[in-house]
Amino acid sequence: MTGIVEWQATPTVVAAQRRVRAALMVAQVAGSVGMGAGASMGSIIAYEVTGTESLAGISRTVSALSAGLAAPLMVTLAMRYGRRPSLSLGWLSALVGSLLQVAAVAMVSLPLLLVGLLVFGSGQAAIMQSRFAATDLELPQRRARSLSLVVWASAVGSVVGPNLAGPGARLGTAVGLTPIAGAYLIGAVGLAVASATVFAGLRPDPLMLAQRHEEATSSGPTRRIRDVLPYVASHPVTRYAFVGLAVNQTVMVTIMSLTPVHLVNHGHSLTLVGFTISLHTLGMFGFSPVPGWLSDRWGTSRTMALGWAVNAAALACGILGAASVEVVMVGLFLLGLGWSFVMVAGSALLNASAAAEWRRPVQGAVDSVTQLGAAVGAGAAGLLLAWLGFPGLNAVTLVLLLPVAVLAAAARRRSGLDREAARAGENGA
Repeated sequence: MTGIVEWQATPTVVAAQRRVRAALMVAQVAGSVGMGAGASMGSIIAYEVTGTESLAGISRTVSALSAGLAAPLMVTLAMRYGRRPSLSLGWLSALVGSLLQVAAVAMVSLPLLLVGLLVFGSGQAAIMQSRFAATDLELPQRRARSLSLVVWASAVGSVVGPNLAGPGARLGTAVGLTPIAGAYLIGAVGLAVASATVFAGLRPDPLMLAQRHEEATSSGPTRRIRDVLPYVASHPVTRYAFVGLAVNQTVMVTIMSLTPVHLVNHGHSLTLVGFTISLHTLGMFGFSPVPGWLSDRWGTSRTMALGWAVNAAALACGILGAASVEVVMVGLFLLGLGWSFVMVAGSALLNASAAAEWRRPVQGAVDSVTQLGAAVGAGAAGLLLAWLGFPGLNAVTLVLLLPVAVLAAAARRRSGLDREAARAGENGA
């Protein structure tokens, strides 16, 4: 091995990568408990506070907006001071947001709820940035698998989190709060553990160590996040990965955020809602090592294409089977599975296609755009559900997959030209 791969293969760096990945996985398990509780109950809380279905998606909108704003700030902080302070502060902010939401529910205060949601969303930014932190010290040919393992660690917490509705209801009643608020109290403990684990476990800091080695081989200084979009627009493969990740998140959030309201409005219990969201999050995180392995062995573009097909099947379930709780549950599981394939493969493709000096700014920008797109989707979802019903919501969301197909074709053509140019250069030599 030569060049940049050499330092990543040294025993010291290999050992550091194992420690970092282990700490990230523990933090993902603990933190996703808290985030899972909030994600599953948020739209119901907003529905109770506002009293209108069209505003039920406000919880996901504000949380996604918060994550979108937090992502570039966290990356800027990480590039200057390291992943350790960046991620630990993200988890700690989510803890504060969780407690503010408990207070908002107790006081039936929409302004306080909005503030709590705005702060709470930083935890989602921490979850997403952790997947990139897992690749800072990893060999290029193993990045997708390491990334997917950190995503996979979220499965435990994300499945447990939505099922805190039952125990949380008992806790909330015991301490004199509403039943829904109790889930947030339990989740706050997980967020505290996540922050402490990252702060203590990311030693040495993976990004600081990586940047010291990469400075010697980079073709230029590290770029700024605000300059990312022109760079992405001029590189078809990076553009496809970038836009694909944003659309993937928007599709998932748009449907997932209003499914609990659809089920509650059809007379189903909070326990069933929690179980349905658990199936969805199992699809999102439980099988993520599979697309990681496929991306490294089969290719990121093919793995992404498989994810898009699964997403389309999930939306078809929502269009054709909205009246059946069983079909809705299957569709939401498939939506999580398709999201997992596209997210893991797309993140790996983004890492591989971006130049070293652009990689971290692109990581921050994609998570920002992804979450802002999800905020728009979640905000529109309530209106679409009220106007068109659950089948219409799924049908409109399905249309978002069409531009991705166009970008995928352009990326394939560019990749083909690059391969032909490389072969021509070899033959000429």
